[in-house]
Amino acid sequence: MERRVLKQEAKTLLNQHFSFFLLLFLPALIFSWLSAGSNVQSPMYIWTNWDSISSLFGILSGFLLTGAMLTAMDSLRKPIEFTESFKKAFRIFENGQYFIGFICISLLQLMFTLLWMLLFIVPGLIKSISYSQAFYIYRDHLDNNDPIGYLEAITESRKLMNGYKADYFVLYLSFILWGMLVLVTLGIASIWVAPYINLTLANFYNHLSGQTGSTKTDENTVLPHEA
Repeated sequence: MERRVLKQEAKTLLNQHFSFFLLLFLPALIFSWLSAGSNVQSPMYIWTNWDSISSLFGILSGFLLTGAMLTAMDSLRKPIEFTESFKKAFRIFENGQYFIGFICISLLQLMFTLLWMLLFIVPGLIKSISYSQAFYIYRDHLDNNDPIGYLEAITESRKLMNGYKADYFVLYLSFILWGMLVLVTLGIASIWVAPYINLTLANFYNHLSGQTGSTKTDENTVLPHEA
């Protein structure tokens, strides 16, 4: 799995449908910005309830980002209509199984990762990467009318990531300069960088699970690969 290919496919699709992906990821970005902004302490270092508000914004951002990722994955797999992007940003709230599944799997991932970190930081990091695809696996099983349990999704993620954890880690590291650009521009660059990074990560899962499509498009759809 070549990083260059993953990134180029993501970049091609993003540039072809930038307005769609901007609105798709914008709600998650807004809550992420609000979380970062409300985390700033007052000049007098007075403790207020801003920490709780910041955490709430961060959680909402996580939900919205995951919902946007599902649409991003679909757009890289098969023909979709690049419409109603803002509505699709709230997709995870429209399906109770997605919503509950995301909460339960996230809590299990957090618990297992923290337990591994009690040993050392590195094992915890490795395990967090191993568990990283669990919700997407869970979602695919639901969509294929073959539901699995939350723990089973985590187990399948471990198996799927076997031999690819280093690739995933290096893929993340390859975005460091983009992250610096976001910091330098005070977050403005994230309107392009965030969709680009997340489309690439979605593409990683698609390639890993053997569910790939093509980034060649007409006005409204993504066409599948020709045989």
